[in-house]
Amino acid sequence: MHLYQRRPKRQPSPPQAEFAQGKCYLARQSALVFGRNRREPLPWRPVVSWALDGPRVYVLPSTTKQYPDFFFLVRDRCFLKRRHEDARDSYLCPRVEPLSLPDLIELGTLDHPTRLDIADWKRAQRISS
Repeated sequence: MHLYQRRPKRQPSPPQAEFAQGKCYLARQSALVFGRNRREPLPWRPVVSWALDGPRVYVLPSTTKQYPDFFFLVRDRCFLKRRHEDARDSYLCPRVEPLSLPDLIELGTLDHPTRLDIADWKRAQRISS
């Protein structure tokens, strides 16, 4: 058997959306690609849901580091159901990642205008790439 005999499993492409689904979660870092290169890994990372597709939740991972092509998200835009001790302003990565519900802890929901702004930002990124 050769090393490259099988093709890797194709990642499902994220659905297009008119607005972000907009739930605020903590995602298990080990389930994400984003942030794996951290020197000191965190067990959980804040994310925002982009879309639902059956058992998958497509999320936009976030960071507190500022990047010009990331979406700036003010911390008070999420209506919290569950208190989050480390709530800070963050920046959403444009790369959508599929996760399953067991890898997520729901914190709350974004307001609708912010969900629309995220969809506009994602649409603009598709056009410019």
